Amino acid sequence: LNSMLFGFDCDLENLQGYSVIAVKQVYDDFEGCDFDKKIIFTDDTYVVCNTYSYTYSYMPKAIILGNGFDYKMCVNDRLYSIRLQ
Repeated sequence: LNSMLFGFDCDLENLQGYSVIAVKQVYDDFEGCDFDKKIIFTDDTYVVCNTYSYTYSYMPKAIILGNGFDYKMCVNDRLYSIRLQ
């Protein structure tokens, strides 16, 4: 399964049972995730990162996916482990 259907390029093959919770836009610069970093969206909601990976883009869109216990965020071509807030 590939998220190109949504205009993203994350590999979703290992996320069977996950559903799309939301499609959002990151507020301002996105510089990847770092443990406990808040990612704020243009609607004033946010998620908190559970992983580290650096990348840069300006106001990218994000897909939030979850299975009720575990949550992921796809930004550009990377998948991040997150907590909902």
